[in-house]
Amino acid sequence: MRTRKIANDTKTSELDNQWAVVMHFLPQGWQDAAWTYGAITRLRAIQSAEALLRLIFAYAWNDWSLRTTANRVSGHLRCGRPQAVTPRVRVARLHAQWNLGTGRWEHVELTDTHGAESLTRLRLRLDDVVLAERHDAKPPALAWIVAQKAYVIVRFGWNALRLQTLNGEPWTLRNAVRGLRDATPGEWWVQIPGTKDRPADAG
Repeated sequence: MRTRKIANDTKTSELDNQWAVVMHFLPQGWQDAAWTYGAITRLRAIQSAEALLRLIFAYAWNDWSLRTTANRVSGHLRCGRPQAVTPRVRVARLHAQWNLGTGRWEHVELTDTHGAESLTRLRLRLDDVVLAERHDAKPPALAWIVAQKAYVIVRFGWNALRLQTLNGEPWTLRNAVRGLRDATPGEWWVQIPGTKDRPADAG
């Protein structure tokens, strides 16, 4: 039991050091924004915006169980079987933008459950390159990025995101490569339905 307690204390110390690094990258006024946008409406088990944000990171990033997270919030990190505690918190969503070039957070937004995840929350500059996941491959969001005069690299399922020729005809990779000679590379310009004025290069 003593060995386990020492291990828990060491892990807690490491988390505290890592949290100090996260806090360094947050913009000024972010705690007030938690109240402004309704992420916090009153304080009970959660005593501050920082405590709420740390709870969100602990559950989502550290992959803690709900029970472990609840014990952390209540101030109990105990050896053995944790005591079930249900913190009274309002569920929130954290939207963050990371710059791979500078290694810094460029934008952090905290919303309630009505704040859907979307690439349109990004703050882009001319010629920025957005690296997105497959679930972000939605025509309105991709069209919005192009309208900001930025670029996007995103993987997508062939059935989830339909492509067209610039004339509006259906485009498939299988039909396109049939017109190529053996061992010959090909390049095609295609568009996403509904964004005809903003063609995307499928390469």
